[in-house]
Amino acid sequence: MTAKHLFFQKISLILYLTFAVSLVSYGQCPTPPPVWDVEYNVDVTAVCGNTNNITILVRVVEDTNAENVYFPGPKDASCFILPSGWSFISATRGGTEKEFNTTVRKWTVVLQPSAYSSGVAKVRSGYGCTLGNNYYSEWHNFTIRRVVPNPVITSTGSAQTFSNGVLLCSPTNFTVNSSGATSYLWQNSGGVSANGSTSSSAYITATSSGTISVTSFNSFCNVQSSGSANISVGYGVPSNVSFTADGDGGSFINMCSGNSKFLSVNANFSSSYNFQLLNGSASLLYYGGNTASFTAYNTGTYRIEASASNCFGSGSNTKYINVINCSSSAYTVGPNPASSSISVTYEKDTPTDLMPDNIKLFDSKMTEYFSEDIKSNIKSKKITGYAIEIDVSKIPRGEYYLHITNKNHPETDKRLEKLKVILQ
Repeated sequence: MTAKHLFFQKISLILYLTFAVSLVSYGQCPTPPPVWDVEYNVDVTAVCGNTNNITILVRVVEDTNAENVYFPGPKDASCFILPSGWSFISATRGGTEKEFNTTVRKWTVVLQPSAYSSGVAKVRSGYGCTLGNNYYSEWHNFTIRRVVPNPVITSTGSAQTFSNGVLLCSPTNFTVNSSGATSYLWQNSGGVSANGSTSSSAYITATSSGTISVTSFNSFCNVQSSGSANISVGYGVPSNVSFTADGDGGSFINMCSGNSKFLSVNANFSSSYNFQLLNGSASLLYYGGNTASFTAYNTGTYRIEASASNCFGSGSNTKYINVINCSSSAYTVGPNPASSSISVTYEKDTPTDLMPDNIKLFDSKMTEYFSEDIKSNIKSKKITGYAIEIDVSKIPRGEYYLHITNKNHPETDKRLEKLKVILQ
């Protein structure tokens, strides 16, 4: 061997020893930091029967002293013990995040499942270290579960579909689907029957409204879906017909002449809606769908019917709109000035609902001198006719204010009116 060859051999040996010493100086390949968790401590799940690759997240406590080439992690198959038939595919190092005061490194791991096996799995982090030796952390256990996805109702046959369910005008087949399911359990409630199939379709009949619920199973993994597909089935004429005027669902509504009310109707399992003015001369404009508007210029009480229909028939709701003249005061106050009494007189035939709730008399310091609950006294017959008399003979002379409260007045600014009166 020449001197030149001996020189290079010595140089190679020195470099190798330097490299080995360098590895020892970095903790001499200490035990790698442990696995923190898998999938944030949530079980790993795979659809029963599926053999396509799945991706999981493994987090490892960060080792800030490790050289780049020796970063610890679940790098290869030696870092995993998996259920029968499962295989490790790859691991990719990602970023870090904080867990309390600990920095953890995220690793994206790809596994290939077997078709049906599950159980407890193990993972550890490892170094590929000096002279081909491997160093590992303690094992971390996690669970692999097989699941069946919740079923989805994909067809309701000839049944009419609504936002809250379906209307079963005649018996029909319903169909569900769940990836990996080998059988289904159909359940029913109310007057609905599912002709007891364990397949993905069932013949649905009804004698009244009810519900259908379907759960999926896989016999190979012996698991069932965590949830079910549920649907409300309507049967019969539309129910719960709700009729509102400007959002007010009351049967009797007051409105000033010349004004309009926006009408809306809703009902369970209704295919169509309609509005009809049953008396009087007024404008009823149907917008289509479930809305319309009502406008009246003549005073009086108007009766409007809103109906909801489907293949079984129709249901309805009726509303009375009382149109009054709001352009001038519906009452007079006199005499003013007064000495012994003041009369508050309403127009003849004023509906009780439009009579005042109460009348009060105050001075400028809001000292109360008179108060009477008008509407309740009218209903109890303590007050008859359309004139309310106020005895002011014993009240000191001066300026006072009548407060007339009517909570049902169609115009908000007339629900409390204040009038100045003088006693002399």
